Amino acid sequence: MKLIVITSLYEFTKEIERFLREKKVLAYFEMDVQGFKVFEENETFKENWFVSGPRQRPTNSLGVFAFIENQKASQLMQALKEFDEEHGNILNAFSVNVEESV
Repeated sequence: MKLIVITSLYEFTKEIERFLREKKVLAYFEMDVQGFKVFEENETFKENWFVSGPRQRPTNSLGVFAFIENQKASQLMQALKEFDEEHGNILNAFSVNVEESV
């Protein structure tokens, strides 16, 4: 099992929810997230992070979390990559192994 984590600016919530419905992700949870960028200007942790400069005020963002079967997770990540490219790089997505669950 994988945990898929998606972060995006809050303004793209509807597009991401539509994407998840289209890809038949039937169970997920989302939460409001405040994104901070506290590294120095010359550091390149993530070039497309949501806050434009160091030590900026937080950006209102969305966090989406879904537990997905392994074989579907890689397909979903590829679809997320394509979706992100089509929409102008509006999200960050991660696939994390789930070692145990109860």
